[in-house]
Amino acid sequence: MEVKGVSGAALKFPITSNEVKQATNDKAFRLMVVTQALTSAAKIHEYRGEALERRFKLSPIAYYAEPR
Repeated sequence: MEVKGVSGAALKFPITSNEVKQATNDKAFRLMVVTQALTSAAKIHEYRGEALERRFKLSPIAYYAEPR
């Protein structure tokens, strides 16, 4: 299970490539996203791993650099 918390109401959050890999390879994987996490109106959204790529547009946001 992976839990993400966001301060706003929008379902936008960073997720690592390892988390995406785990979601696609592990049938038991669950993603819990808490929106408005710092308020009394917090809401929990639950997704199964296989739904991750279907429900969200996944965009790379970082590169890994190492010496050549």
